[in-house]
Order: sequence, then C-alpha cells, then structure tokens
Amino acid sequence: ACKKVGQIELSECEIYASCEPCPMCFGAIHLSRIK
Repeated sequence: ACKKVGQIELSECEIYASCEPCPMCFGAIHLSRIK
C-alpha cells in the first residue's frame, strides 16, 4: 500500500481484518499510522 500511494504514512487509509493481527503485522500497521 505504501508503494502504491507513494508515501510511508497511511493516515488517510483504513484497514479491516477478520481477526486480531499478529504482533509483526500490528507493528507495521502502527508504524504506517493506518486508522
């Protein structure tokens, strides 16, 4: 998503998941500032 949008911060994006993300995925979500 970062490559497609062309920036590291994805604060205007939202993510939907069917379950709680693993710790590594949660870290990536947190660092990219997805809502």
